[in-house]
Amino acid sequence: MSGDSFDAVIIGSGLGGLTAAALLAKAGRKVCVIERNHSVGGAASAFKKGALTIEPALHQTADPRDPSEPKHEILKELGPLDEIEWVPVSPFFSVHGGPVGDPFDLPVGFDAAREAMRRRFPESRPGIDQLFALIEAIQAGITDLSRARADRSVGGLLRGVLELRSLVGDWRASLDDVLARTFDDHEAPKFALAGNLSYYADDPRCMWWPFFALAQGAFLKVGGVFIKGGSRVLSMKLARIVMKSGGSVLLGREAIGIDADAKGRPAFVRYVDPKVPAVVERVGAKVVLANCGPDVLVDLLDMPLRGSIERAYSARAISTSLFTAHFGINAPPAKLMTL
Repeated sequence: MSGDSFDAVIIGSGLGGLTAAALLAKAGRKVCVIERNHSVGGAASAFKKGALTIEPALHQTADPRDPSEPKHEILKELGPLDEIEWVPVSPFFSVHGGPVGDPFDLPVGFDAAREAMRRRFPESRPGIDQLFALIEAIQAGITDLSRARADRSVGGLLRGVLELRSLVGDWRASLDDVLARTFDDHEAPKFALAGNLSYYADDPRCMWWPFFALAQGAFLKVGGVFIKGGSRVLSMKLARIVMKSGGSVLLGREAIGIDADAKGRPAFVRYVDPKVPAVVERVGAKVVLANCGPDVLVDLLDMPLRGSIERAYSARAISTSLFTAHFGINAPPAKLMTL
């Protein structure tokens, strides 16, 4: 394998990296995935501790069987959409205690969820209507943009852009900014609408509002599902697509560097077996996709590649991953990530 050349090398086999690799491989590109662990999937994997099988992330996802859901077309094109058994979750979630008090179920569907919120928190009806209108517009815009891309429709593209215009003013806003503006000091509706916050992050002040609106809106619109057998099922199917299409998946290999050519473009990825770190191998790459955080990527780069990444991300705070695992941790995940 060392010395081989690929159209694309993907560092890390999380769901994002595997999906990119599968799409490229199925399109006829020569692809190599480099993964430091001995199984694919990142958080969408599983491991055993004695007789216990642990999946290190929840991985409830918006139902991709709905044609308006962004993952629908990708999984349909690749094949897993119809090969996986998707298990519906209802209600979306339940929350109780704290400012909310008695148990409150947030149902699936914009109309049902809005009405449930209005009945439970009548004093906050204007804010509830305003917030749901924002989230619905964002979802409609994403749906129209996805369809416009598939249909090559200029009209659909314009509709999507217009529906997403509400994002312009809130592009840099946090979830806390928007909730405080909408509900002031009424904490109960904030908890009821964002009761699953820990699935995304551990602090609403660090949760980017556009991302929350997109993700939470997708759940509200089409409902959530689990994958029967665990998220590892999807990871394995994507990895098999790569290999069946002639690509390579290297497990137990850690990328340690990305070398540039004379023009300053990525040319090689160096990697090692962590058990034998002195033996360095490398593969050629026309394109490198780093399925990792910017801080990790910077450590793999030399100048001039390092400089552009540092300028873009050095001033930004480290956030928790979308699928950060929480197992008996008595400190905020963001604190652990900075140690």
